[in-house]
Amino acid sequence: MYTIVKHAHLSIILLTFVFFIINFTLTMKGSDKVNNKLLKIGPHILYTFFIITFIYLISVNPLSLYPFVNGWASSKLAGFVFYVLSIT
Repeated sequence: MYTIVKHAHLSIILLTFVFFIINFTLTMKGSDKVNNKLLKIGPHILYTFFIITFIYLISVNPLSLYPFVNGWASSKLAGFVFYVLSIT
């Protein structure tokens, strides 16, 4: 189960970057497609799944990587918070 959730988590990260690049490109072109409902709601759905998988991976992780204990997990959490704050 851990491997499936880990791969889902990584896929969500990839999809988040794809949505970001599409949104950025449409904004730079001045397209009105940037107001597409899928482009508005999609990232929020991905963030929700990202947080759910993050909590699962932290709670059952076999490597003992916990936020505020290990630098790697803390930097990942901080990166996500900065990313969300930068796009709002």
